[in-house]
Amino acid sequence: MTAGGLTSPTLQQKVNALVGLAAASHSATAGQPVTLSGHVTPSHAGQVVLIEQSRGGSWVVIARPLLSQASGYTLSHKFMHAGSVKVRAVLPADARNSRSNSPTLTVTVK
Repeated sequence: MTAGGLTSPTLQQKVNALVGLAAASHSATAGQPVTLSGHVTPSHAGQVVLIEQSRGGSWVVIARPLLSQASGYTLSHKFMHAGSVKVRAVLPADARNSRSNSPTLTVTVK
C-alpha cells in the first residue's frame, strides 16, 4: 500500500485450516472396512491430507487421500487389531497454512 510516496511493509502470517474427520461407524470388526471422510476449509483441492493412527505414543500415517475439488475426502480402511483406535486427519504445512489437525476420533475395533 502506498500513501504519499511511502510503502508499508507486507506482513505474512500462516493460519490453521479447519480439518474435519468422521467415521461412518464408531465401532468395527477387525478386518472389516470402515469409511472415513472429512473436509478441509479453506479449500485445498488437489492436495493430500494424511490420515494418522496413534500407535505406541506416536502417530503413524495409514492413508494419504487426495482432496476433491470440493476439498473433501472419503476412504475405506481396515483396522486389523481389536481395541480402541485413535485416528486424526492432518493437512501438512504449506506456504500459506500451518500444519493443521482434525480433532482425534476414536473407533472401537472388536
